[in-house]
Amino acid sequence: MALSAEEELVVREWSPLTHLFQKLPTRHQGFFSSDLKLTCMDAISELIAMGTNLGIVYVYNRKTHNMERLKCENLSVPITCIKVISTVDYMLAVGNRDGNVNIFQLPKVPPESLPLSLRPKDKQVERYSVSEMHKGQVTALEWSKNGMKLFSGDATGHVVLTEIDFYMHLCKSCEILDEAYAVVQLNYLQQRLLVSTTYRSIICQKQDKWRVCQVGKKDRKLLGKFGGTIMQNGLGPTDLVLYCVRPGLRIWQADFAGSVEKTILFKDSLNDASPEVFILNPLPPNLKRTTKEPSFGVIHQFHENYLVTHNSQTVYILNVKDLKIIGIVNQLRGVLDVSVHKDEIFILESDRSLIRISPFPEYTDAPFQPTSNISTPILTTSLKELTNKLQSASIITAAPTKTAFPMKSPAIATAEEAIESKKSPLKTPTTPVTPTEGPMDRAYQIYRKLELYNKISEKDYDEVIGYTHRKKKKTRKQTPTENVMTSSICSYSSNSSGEGDRSDRIDAYTIKPTLMTISTVGMIDIKSPDSLQHDISEKENLLAELLNFDSVKVDLDKLQMITTQDATKPTKNDDILQTSSKVLDELPEVDQNLFPKPETSKTVKPTDKCQSTIPGHK
Repeated sequence: MALSAEEELVVREWSPLTHLFQKLPTRHQGFFSSDLKLTCMDAISELIAMGTNLGIVYVYNRKTHNMERLKCENLSVPITCIKVISTVDYMLAVGNRDGNVNIFQLPKVPPESLPLSLRPKDKQVERYSVSEMHKGQVTALEWSKNGMKLFSGDATGHVVLTEIDFYMHLCKSCEILDEAYAVVQLNYLQQRLLVSTTYRSIICQKQDKWRVCQVGKKDRKLLGKFGGTIMQNGLGPTDLVLYCVRPGLRIWQADFAGSVEKTILFKDSLNDASPEVFILNPLPPNLKRTTKEPSFGVIHQFHENYLVTHNSQTVYILNVKDLKIIGIVNQLRGVLDVSVHKDEIFILESDRSLIRISPFPEYTDAPFQPTSNISTPILTTSLKELTNKLQSASIITAAPTKTAFPMKSPAIATAEEAIESKKSPLKTPTTPVTPTEGPMDRAYQIYRKLELYNKISEKDYDEVIGYTHRKKKKTRKQTPTENVMTSSICSYSSNSSGEGDRSDRIDAYTIKPTLMTISTVGMIDIKSPDSLQHDISEKENLLAELLNFDSVKVDLDKLQMITTQDATKPTKNDDILQTSSKVLDELPEVDQNLFPKPETSKTVKPTDKCQSTIPGHK
């Protein structure tokens, strides 16, 4: 859709390519499992073809959302470039690092409106191999419009033409050009081939033989990956213009004779504030990237009147007529490959990131249906990328307008008929009727769930969570006394949910006191030595009161001193009787009925046993 002169082209990234990455695996399960990385890509309105580091090609159908896997002849060799075109069938060319070219013929599905009698028989995918023609890795590929000619260039400067015979199922190849520098870009239109190398740009045209004409007379002072393209400004054969990139942000505009008409300078317009293209997942500001000097590289035609060029870090959208840079995509993690088809720009940012930039959103009439055969790593990777894409709060969900896509209205395609309730025809629903969910609504629900999972994962938990599993023991009937003895004094209850810190679980224990119902009658009384001594002294006092021992007083200290003095001297019976009589004389008179008079023949020796038998004294 062409824009008027007053309108300004505004491009942006509308939505992530979620359907594609859900179908794309992360690892290749072969004899040895290895990571799957994207190395190059190309896109048309119906397909997106992607080359990998394992020699496998993945073709994604943008209408049916199906992924097809194609194996090249030489597996485990990384694919360096890829090119697809739509003719009677889909023609796909793949070049690898060893210089081999594989051509795949993918049959198209006939439309349903075509009668069965006119439909062709089921075709299978055919593969053609071109080997031993290139001496280095294939760097550029280009198809003719009918898909019968393929031009391929390599890093050593060789350009090979391959012609395909669909009826005989054969292909033949021949070398048409041998340059001393690596081929950067090839562009073919109206029997003319524009070859751009790191040294110069030349035009190849076949009459009787292939003739070569250099674009411009000045050679490049600096070798670099500078491309060139053929742009058609009108319908006539003379309305073709060549644009060749030069060092220093310059572009040559030339004709097919090789003469340069003018030099377009974009250095001044780059210094001005050029608008940045909005993308959903830009490079974070904390990640530092070494900035290089701005330069142009491979160049493509975009939206009829614009050009798209890029280097290893930045993509530029140029307006050649007004000498303006209408858009810059510089918040990328890198640029592995760029494909331009009509009004769409596809940027392979990294080995697992593909960005679509366009002035219009991508229109898909197929609903979002996640397949059940997707493995867990594939789904995890796609959801992680979807989360990164939806982190920006300025995402605007735009529906395609009728002017841009007049073939089908999305509102009519997703409408549902109203069903009348027979049980309660007069009652109105209390809840509002919500429309059918679209792909963006379901993607938003997935994004909300991922936010909840991230919040849960950010919390700190114990490294080891233990759970006690108690086995049921066989119980036996207990007697009433045993039931009383085994009654719990305090009960503990803990929160076993596993949430919170360890301190929370400790605080969760509660103590519930219960009444003591144990009887102590008839049980052994175990007391301390102090209490026993106190009881003995009380009983001795009671016994002394009963026996009237309060009048009897003995000076034990004096008695102890006498006994110690006499212990050192030799003792005799007379001395013992004399000392004992003195002690008896000093004692007061005692009732004779209580104590009988001892015999004179017996002697009494004061010992420790005698002292311990006197009540009331210690």
